[in-house]
Parts: sequence; C-alpha cells; structure tokens
Amino acid sequence: MKKLLLSLLFITSSVSASWTNALYQALFVQSLARNVECYINVQTKLDTHYKKIEHEKMLAFAKKECQEVAADKEIHFYVGDGHHFGMNNGNLAIARGDNAIIIMPDYYALLEQVFNKEVLTQQDEGTLDIFRFILQHEVGHLINNDQRSGVICYLSVTIAKMLLFELSKESFNFTGSRLASFLTLNLIGTYIQSKLLWKEQEYRADRGIKTKAAVAGGKQFCKNLITLKKSNEQQYWMELLNWTHPTSEDRLKRLEARAC
Repeated sequence: MKKLLLSLLFITSSVSASWTNALYQALFVQSLARNVECYINVQTKLDTHYKKIEHEKMLAFAKKECQEVAADKEIHFYVGDGHHFGMNNGNLAIARGDNAIIIMPDYYALLEQVFNKEVLTQQDEGTLDIFRFILQHEVGHLINNDQRSGVICYLSVTIAKMLLFELSKESFNFTGSRLASFLTLNLIGTYIQSKLLWKEQEYRADRGIKTKAAVAGGKQFCKNLITLKKSNEQQYWMELLNWTHPTSEDRLKRLEARAC
C-alpha cells in the first residue's frame, strides 16, 4: 500500500503542463505529499520525535481502556508534540499508524498529576472519564484505519482537482481565471473531504466507544468545550472554522442520544 501511494504521488506530481501552471501543480501536490510522507514514515517519526509513555499507572489505565474497544490489538502510547504529524496541540491526543496513540505534552502533564495522587477528588474522577473517552475514541481511529483512508481520499481528491484545473484552463485561458479556478477547486475539495471523510471519521470513532464511563467523559468533554467557547472568542472561531471535527454541540447531541 505504501509503495503504491508513493508511485501514485510521483505520477500525480509529474502531470505535464506548461511552465505557467507548474506553481499551481506544486501547490496542489504539496499538501498531498505531506500527508503521504506522514503516513509512510509513521514509525520513523515516532522513534525520532516521541517518547514512549512509561508511567506505570497511566499505562495500565490506558491499556485497559483501549482493550474495551479492541481487545486483540496491542496499542503503543507516546507523548510528544503533534506538529511532527501536521497537527496542532489543540488536540489532546492523536492516533497514528496501525497502533500508536500520542498524548500531547500539556495534557500528559495534567494526567500525570492525577495519576500521581493517592486519593482522587470528584474532579479527578471526571478527568479520568474524559481520558477514557479520548482513549476509546482514538482506538476507534486505529481500528478503522482512518489515517490510511484519509491519505487515499486526499490522493483521489487531488487528482480530481488537477484534472478539473487542466480542463478549466482550456476554457478560461487567462491568469485571473486560473487563480479563481485553483481557489475554487481547493475550497470544494476541502468541503467534500470535510463532509464525507473527516467529520464522518470522528462520528464513527465516537460511536465505537464502549463503556458508560467513557460516554459520560465524552459528554463532559463536549460540555467543557461549549462552556469555553462562551468565554473565549478564539476557541469559538477555532471550532467554527475547523474542517476536520464536528462542533461540540453536535457531538454532545449524538452522545446524549446513546442508550448507555
């Protein structure tokens, strides 16, 4: 699969056109190349930029929660910055490759404080329920092969955009129209991926959550974000303009509709 993706990426980047279109082609392929590289080099990036979690209580907790969703899957847990995979640290955790979950540094520090306590408060228990939700959600991404699906979808959309761009320049052969076509195709491509892939992946990962405690944690997680948005304008706009995740209100509504 990885060799095939490399071959298709090479073919995509080699589509011949006049030199005036070279920049547009490069811009089309740039984002795809980054996604393919992140998928192919998952283990190298993990070994180079991330540290395996060794905190015994946290590790035992994480493994137990993940087994609720995928009993036969061995998950490896890491801590590190998300930007090496093109993610910002607004995510608390991300799933990558076939069996890796990465916890963002600030969130790891918070969890470490909780797991180091001898006696937990009610707030600490709520923090652990949210952690249950995040773990089971991320395992859902792993068992659904969402990173691979994302790369394949990205490749398909990029090829379609490049072909449509080539067709459009035959009809509108001036610089302004090419720029307009480029921007329009990128916007349409992003919208299609958002509706048909990214957000559906998030819904599906949420549906895969198994335990009542994790569902309760998911509800509280969404409520926390909704409260934060009311007092933090930046958070409001970040979520509103987020192409990859549904709104907190939408996720909360679906979680509350669950039987458990």
